[in-house]
Amino acid sequence: MLVAVLAVCCLSSAAMATEIGKDAKIGIGLGGGSLTSGLSGKLYIGDSSAIQAVGGINGWGMSFGADYIKEFGTLYDHSAGKLFWGVGAGAGVILYDLVGASATIIGVSGIIEFGWHFKSFPLEIVSDWRPTFFIGDYIGGLYIGGGGGAIRWFF
Repeated sequence: MLVAVLAVCCLSSAAMATEIGKDAKIGIGLGGGSLTSGLSGKLYIGDSSAIQAVGGINGWGMSFGADYIKEFGTLYDHSAGKLFWGVGAGAGVILYDLVGASATIIGVSGIIEFGWHFKSFPLEIVSDWRPTFFIGDYIGGLYIGGGGGAIRWFF
């Protein structure tokens, strides 16, 4: 039943001419980053600014993160879609239990994002670089090799 409802929603929103960030402001999908991976959501709070969040559960525990993203000009515009870029900041927390030892890690990230918005259907694919400063049990310091990404369907 749930699959049928989602299919109807996806097909009906694909049939409409929508522009992500202007007409379609809410996206749901899968995403991940330096802190967490799992279910991802994005809400445009303006034509070029958004709040996005991700939460997940893995074998060691759970994690949550939220970001603010400011999107800038289109880098490439094509009849199939547009390539855009943005910058932002985010924070997250990892709660885990590893070999009987509970731990909490907090991370604060800077974000440089590149993404693609399709024009024929409301799908977004993004990839980002996330230098992150970690504070917490058993870990700390700056990690510049982090990254992330997401794929989201917009309504």
